[in-house]
Amino acid sequence: MKILKLTLPAKIDSLRKTEDLIEEFAETHKLNPKTVFNLKLIIEEIVVNIASYSYKSDENGEFTLKVDCSNKNNIVLTFIDSGIPFDPTENQTVRADTLSETSPGGWGLHIVKKLSKQVKYSRENNKNVLEIVISR
Repeated sequence: MKILKLTLPAKIDSLRKTEDLIEEFAETHKLNPKTVFNLKLIIEEIVVNIASYSYKSDENGEFTLKVDCSNKNNIVLTFIDSGIPFDPTENQTVRADTLSETSPGGWGLHIVKKLSKQVKYSRENNKNVLEIVISR
């Protein structure tokens, strides 16, 4: 199967399970190491953001991740959560010269955008839908 889809709690602990499944998926589809590294880094950044910011502290939210490698040139990642609306494509690019000059936040999305060919956001049926396209 060229599509992996999973739904997990919006918790940092979900990263381990996500990483294990991505490694199995990458091995099955013979993805090159650089692609796997980028894939895991992007997934980590987005899952951490969802776990940290999408839901109020008293909510038990979840997220869905779909990884589609049916295209021979690209991999499409889709993240869906029903948390607080947030469009990362509107987020300002980090503009500090050094890490010590920045406030917390922002670098993860900056990295995601740099590693991606395309980042699209929409709000559908009260859900955040983030689609990220990376080279294979």
